[in-house]
Amino acid sequence: MPPLRRFLEVVHMTAAGLWLGVAVGTGAAAAILFPTLKELGPTLATYPDYTGEHWRLAAGHIAARLFAFSDVVGFFCLMLAGLSLCIIAATRQVWIQTPRITLARLSSLGLAILASGYNIFILAPRMNGNLNDYWTAAAAGDNEAALAAQQAFMADHTPASNTMAAIAIAALALTMTGAMALTAKPRAAAAPKPSRLETPALASKK
Repeated sequence: MPPLRRFLEVVHMTAAGLWLGVAVGTGAAAAILFPTLKELGPTLATYPDYTGEHWRLAAGHIAARLFAFSDVVGFFCLMLAGLSLCIIAATRQVWIQTPRITLARLSSLGLAILASGYNIFILAPRMNGNLNDYWTAAAAGDNEAALAAQQAFMADHTPASNTMAAIAIAALALTMTGAMALTAKPRAAAAPKPSRLETPALASKK
């Protein structure tokens, strides 16, 4: 394997693996955080006039920072993994040696771009807007407005969970297909086809 290809593969695998770890870790942290705070039932002094569930406010503030961190790390990991893979796929060698794996790698990258793009440009801004409205209304003691903003935020909870799952699957696919490319046995070069022309009479004589 050429040195440049080896370097690009290291960059790609590192970025994809880090992205996968952060995505899975963030989801696991949120799954632990919300039930724990619900069980503790805290009361927040910052929201003295809010009569709703304060554990949601507390968990939401922590989870928002976790997901923001995950989105930033995921964006840069996607850029590194995508750029390195595109350079690798631009070489003729990989299409000769491992064409199916290369196609699978690019398909995984496409899924990653779609899921991350939807999250970064559509879902996250809308959810953050509703979340900030929820916090602002709760701090002001406007319980009705806080409830409306909370419900608007929760309406995106299932799409957000599905998007997180898609991102984790895409990062896993990038990691697995990258490992497959590194360990796959290159396709053997096709043997030359025998000539259909008859051997000249002079050449056949001893």
